[in-house]
Amino acid sequence: MKTKPLLDGPDAHKREIAYPAYPLDEALKVADAVSELGGARSAVPKSLLAKHMKYAETGPSFFQRVAAAKSFKIIDGWGSYLLTEAAKRYFFHTSETEKQAALVNFLTGPAVFEAIIKRFDGSKLPTNEMLGNVLHNEGNVPATWKDRVAALFVRSAQFAGVIDASGFLTYDATKQAIAGHGNGQTAKGQSTENLEAPPAEETPMSRYKRVAGKLNVAPKVFTHTEIDKSTGEHRIVLVETPQDMTQSSWELLNYYVQSLKPKQQTE
Repeated sequence: MKTKPLLDGPDAHKREIAYPAYPLDEALKVADAVSELGGARSAVPKSLLAKHMKYAETGPSFFQRVAAAKSFKIIDGWGSYLLTEAAKRYFFHTSETEKQAALVNFLTGPAVFEAIIKRFDGSKLPTNEMLGNVLHNEGNVPATWKDRVAALFVRSAQFAGVIDASGFLTYDATKQAIAGHGNGQTAKGQSTENLEAPPAEETPMSRYKRVAGKLNVAPKVFTHTEIDKSTGEHRIVLVETPQDMTQSSWELLNYYVQSLKPKQQTE
């Protein structure tokens, strides 16, 4: 069966510029420099940006970093550079959710990265070697670059917080959780600040049952797998938490964890 190429249709002509030479966190350093030089309001000349970042204006390190920032759609321009609207929301955010939403959106800037997300979102990413082969065979990434581009995607996705502890790509789920967390509402449309008062006597488990489901939870996941030596059964511990843990959320999680503490076995 013939496999559909990663890049198809209107993006096919962009293959030669479809991926960055540096990861998202390095691209943001370029945009940060543009921001410091006033790039939110007026274009910053390339020569000034290179001097500010202490790179040779005509050197490959500077050129490739600027190209990466453009590939992620964090800056725009030729010869002089401005922050994009998405970058302005990131650097001049009015809430942490606005900043996180902008960060996640940057990940789909490079055409190949967007194609990887469409292909693997919601499933476990293959190894870097296998992902590199997919990029080479279906995305026209040169063999000499395929493994590096695969590693750049994984590093960028981890930086954006869309790969969980089990290696699953959670792009759409993360975006939905950020949107839900940002509106400050529960599933019933009630503010999380107006939860009912706790009863006079409350156990950790009863508090968890009372409050759980009323706080928005982002897919930041901790997992641990162990084997029961007596039965050989696999047991999985999975904990989801908000990306930016509040004091009330931490207290809720702490109550719940305490309720799970195993009873001490006596001889």
